[in-house]
Amino acid sequence: MRIEGDTITGVGAITPRPGEAIVDGTGLVLAPGFIDIHNHSTDGLLKEPASTTQVSQGITTLAVGQDGSSPWPLPGYFEQLRANPPAVNVVVLAGHATIRQQVMGSDYKRHARAA
Repeated sequence: MRIEGDTITGVGAITPRPGEAIVDGTGLVLAPGFIDIHNHSTDGLLKEPASTTQVSQGITTLAVGQDGSSPWPLPGYFEQLRANPPAVNVVVLAGHATIRQQVMGSDYKRHARAA
């Protein structure tokens, strides 16, 4: 594998360039980062943007809102993340339960009606 800066630029049988540093990775794994698609870090990202528990596991991207509830309002959550950026990338899903509650109010547990 060839890495230039922070980018993987080649994979497979690569001939080293003159003077290029070579790291023997025999028996090791090199991964660009892991995506955690199921976690409960929505509020935690705001409280601990260093994301120590995720970063220490090699996680570089988190998806939040996957269980049906999500931050609301979304623009306000994005503003908070921009004001104090976390150490990981964040994918924010608009949770169906959150949207249902916004549309139906506190009576969201009943069957929805067309109105």
